[in-house]
Amino acid sequence: MRRTWQRVLGDLRTRTHLDAYVVSACALVFSALSLVGDVLSQRLQLTVLLAGVGLLVFRITLPGPRVPEVDAVLHDRTDLEAVSVASQLAGARDVAVFAPSGINLLNSSTCEALRSQVLSRADGKVRVLLLDPSATEAVRVAARQLDDGQEFAVEPLVPSIRTVMSRMETMRGWSVPGSFEYRLIDFSPGFSLFAVDPGTNNGSLIVEFHAVHGPHTGTRMHINLSRASSNRWNDYWIDQFEHLWALGRPPVN
Repeated sequence: MRRTWQRVLGDLRTRTHLDAYVVSACALVFSALSLVGDVLSQRLQLTVLLAGVGLLVFRITLPGPRVPEVDAVLHDRTDLEAVSVASQLAGARDVAVFAPSGINLLNSSTCEALRSQVLSRADGKVRVLLLDPSATEAVRVAARQLDDGQEFAVEPLVPSIRTVMSRMETMRGWSVPGSFEYRLIDFSPGFSLFAVDPGTNNGSLIVEFHAVHGPHTGTRMHINLSRASSNRWNDYWIDQFEHLWALGRPPVN
């Protein structure tokens, strides 16, 4: 029963199956009222009954959920670059980024898109979490994985972090209606994350797994999640970011 209520509350939070819940609620209310006498006319009772039956018949005709092939949900960076970051940010209000350096994502064009499409809104919010370059041991371990693990590394970790931090400091000085904040964390958990409105049905969440070896960073495996694809794993990765964000600290100027 507890799991059922959790599922129902999750559906209501994400506005999923609202039509079914509305009709079910009306049917329950009308059933209760019919027990206390002739409160409801037979015509109204029949209308609710037909609406419920009609909804059930309609849902029977809907195609069932497809089990996607692995290659349909797992990608490398080349596949994801087919859709520009600017287009992903169109209409967005909540953006969360975690990456050791963020050098590939947080370039000048992405920062401008964040300014013009998210931070230009009073309710826009951007949060960025980076590896703390002063955490010497954590940076050494991360560099061994991220730099030494690539056959053709182009952008060393520490200079990349410094470059992106400089951009973040510039963004902190912007006079914009929205809210911008970045923090630093003293360890790298082995993945990067880019979430756009992850709490909504239209949001998206991309996770990149760093692994330990590859020709270059573009070959790393990514997974693109949404509410439609999986409430469970979408919530899981949002929770991962929120946990890391709580562990991060504001930069010391």
